[in-house]
Amino acid sequence: MEGLLDGFVPGSAGYRYPVHNFDIAEIQAYEDGPLIVRGNFELRDENGELIDPGRGTIALCRCGKSALKPLCDGTHTLIRKRR
Repeated sequence: MEGLLDGFVPGSAGYRYPVHNFDIAEIQAYEDGPLIVRGNFELRDENGELIDPGRGTIALCRCGKSALKPLCDGTHTLIRKRR
């Protein structure tokens, strides 16, 4: 599948958006960024209590600096700029 969409820009004629199977959870890690979780998942706190994510796609913090833990608030971009 690599190279299949080379040269196509999202929103342009001929571009096909990635298809996700929302019956299962899909987790994708981004370099120096969050984990993106899509699909059918449950989010729980340290006590096992359900957290309502409010949507079907969320970003989980990996830097540990988010004020919205376990959700990402973009703080990792500020940390990266300070280096």
